[in-house]
Amino acid sequence: MAATTRLPAQQPQQQLSTALAATVNELDSIAKSCRALAFPSDAGHVGQFARALATADGIRSLRRALSAQIMEVIMDLQGTGLGFKTDKDSTGGYPVEVVRECLIEATLRGAMPVNNEWNIISSRPYLSLNYFKRALREYPGLTDLNLMPGVPYLVGTSGALVDYRATWKLQQPDGQVLDMRLDRTKLQTPYGEVDQRIPVRVNSGQGADAILGKAERKMRAAILAKITGTDFSEGEVEESQLGLPAPTMPPAGHGSLRGNGPGQPTATMTINPGDGKPYNPDPPPSVEPEDTRTPTEKILTQAVANAEQAKQAQDQMALQDFVDDVTDKINAADRSVEIDRIRARIKETELPEGIHNDLLKRCDEKNASFAPAPAAAPTGQKKRRDF
Repeated sequence: MAATTRLPAQQPQQQLSTALAATVNELDSIAKSCRALAFPSDAGHVGQFARALATADGIRSLRRALSAQIMEVIMDLQGTGLGFKTDKDSTGGYPVEVVRECLIEATLRGAMPVNNEWNIISSRPYLSLNYFKRALREYPGLTDLNLMPGVPYLVGTSGALVDYRATWKLQQPDGQVLDMRLDRTKLQTPYGEVDQRIPVRVNSGQGADAILGKAERKMRAAILAKITGTDFSEGEVEESQLGLPAPTMPPAGHGSLRGNGPGQPTATMTINPGDGKPYNPDPPPSVEPEDTRTPTEKILTQAVANAEQAKQAQDQMALQDFVDDVTDKINAADRSVEIDRIRARIKETELPEGIHNDLLKRCDEKNASFAPAPAAAPTGQKKRRDF
């Protein structure tokens, strides 16, 4: 009787697949039932405690189902484009406890643990561009999505503003098809020009494609928020580099709010060295007059202030470019006539007094460095010859 050939190496894999089959089905069922929490289109008809209990039940169910055996497999997805990436991939990634909690939150928001639909940044889940691509592609009734990005406009050395437009069609439950659009551009309002372009952090060495990729994620998130009524964090805490003030920042000179991660500010206050008193976020009514503006007026006023801040940043960049250009020309000049032309250009340009005087001083110093021309011999004087 022939001996039966066995493949020991395949038995553990077969046993693992069999043992995990029931758990995988349970996880898929929980994720599907909780998907409505990620897109609460009927949130107005659901009580707050009903949503809270449903969310808590989903968290508890996923924690129970994500056993050590399941997480051992999930951990192999960390740090790969087929799974999910983190900001600690170069150092081995996050421990299983952090990955489990981030996986639960991402799942309840509708993301999948594959295809890099979410990342872990500062121990928190962050929905990526791939998630919003799939969410819009699979959204019921959404068709003909057309994204129209503009050319990125650099602001300073670490930021950019991107003009973005989008149009799409959305079929309603009654069969009616709506033509919808979303514009993130400069708008003219009764309060002045409002700049709604998408702000993007620009890291060293990044080109236009990387900037447009970040802007696309924010635009898709805005579209999904518009049609579902769900807010999504834009995820870029570095946007303060653009000089656009956030509504939660205290007045100048009173300190700042610092965050531990994307969208997670903590009330870390500093002391104003001028008056020695901490900033009071809730002044009494007798000190702070009541703000009678409507919510729309408040938003537009803040938007105008943001536009003014952006304009100031642009003017500062132009001034720095002028100073650099003039300084280079002064250093390269080798004749007094060139210095005279540069001096005339400085005088006809409107500059701050300190910069104006400094550039003219550099012109004088450069002009003084030129060697004087040799004096001509007097007329009629004969040069003596030595024989």
